[in-house]
Amino acid sequence: MDDQQKQKVTAYVNTAYAAALHTSTQLAAGKIAETKARLASQGAILSGRTVHEIAKIQGDHINSLVQARADALLDAYELYSAEIDDEILADVKTLRATLVSHLPASQECGLPPTVPGFQLFPQLLETNTGAIVNLVWCQIEQRKAFPKFKRRDSDRVFEELAIQEARRSVAEDQRAHPRVGAVVVKDGRVVSQAHRGETPKCHAEFIALEGKLADDLVAGATVYTTLEPCTTRNHPKIPCAQRLIERRVARVFIGMLDPNPDIQGFGNRALNEAGIETQFFPRDLQNQIEDLNRDFIRAQKDKPPRASVVPPKPRSEPEANPKIAEIIKHKGKTVTVFNRQKHGHGYLEGYWPNGAVVVDCTPLWVELQDPAAKNQQTFSLDNVEVTFDSEKKRLKLTVYR
Repeated sequence: MDDQQKQKVTAYVNTAYAAALHTSTQLAAGKIAETKARLASQGAILSGRTVHEIAKIQGDHINSLVQARADALLDAYELYSAEIDDEILADVKTLRATLVSHLPASQECGLPPTVPGFQLFPQLLETNTGAIVNLVWCQIEQRKAFPKFKRRDSDRVFEELAIQEARRSVAEDQRAHPRVGAVVVKDGRVVSQAHRGETPKCHAEFIALEGKLADDLVAGATVYTTLEPCTTRNHPKIPCAQRLIERRVARVFIGMLDPNPDIQGFGNRALNEAGIETQFFPRDLQNQIEDLNRDFIRAQKDKPPRASVVPPKPRSEPEANPKIAEIIKHKGKTVTVFNRQKHGHGYLEGYWPNGAVVVDCTPLWVELQDPAAKNQQTFSLDNVEVTFDSEKKRLKLTVYR
């Protein structure tokens, strides 16, 4: 594992473990309080029974923390393309030993040292947590053979990582600003991630590309951004869409279109016209992003577009575009779908085995659902060609990727 991977793994694990520690500590404290109250009402608070019951709660607490750290390490190693090795097991062994040795003397112990049988408490903790390391060893071996993040799931992993970044966004003033996260991936590895405001008054894409990768080659990379890249910025700032084009990224996954009428749809279109493939996050993740940005969406909802900007034609006029009209006629019906790769060696090309059901179509995108897997995917309308499948007697959509 190189230094950059170590830094990313450490940051990921520390964040996940801190959240688990907070949750598990609160849960254990609540259970201990309930147990003490119950035993006090039974007149057994100063008995050896108290030591055994609280040792069981604290043992479960330690097991929960060790498991959370193991899960975070395994996920981080795989997410950042690090080889899963013996360091993970060594890490969780150290954590368990530290917790078992330190807890009896800490304020979080839950037992006064004067309670009868207190001297048995460390031994009971040792017993109650003895199996967790063996369990983690089994999980490590399983993960080596069967990775959690399969190739088909990798886009979703990076999309969710971008949403995590968006939640960390910092507004520069009291106005409603979008919460945006961006992740840059090359050769299957996260090379940069950022959120709006991480550098004051800067967009997430700018920070991820120029702030963290100014001297790195990112041509051919994939960028996952929760908000459509902007196409306008006050001089001398450069719009994010233009930066993506200049850095020659290959693909951009977009969480939601910008609700700002001056930008909505134009960032997506600018990328397509530059030969950059665009796709949208799955619908369930789009819903998360829209909820996260509800204040910004509300602020932009009634904002009129600038007079110099001609927005896309409204949804209520599909007949103005024959392609939209034809697709809308097949809404809810199964159509043939063929993936056509724009560049490269064609490994993405092929028919969808189950066809697809047309969910929706707008001047900007087409939404399709796999009738077997029930998952929905969204594609830019500019990247979809409409023809007829004479063999199956139904509409055929060729998606250029």
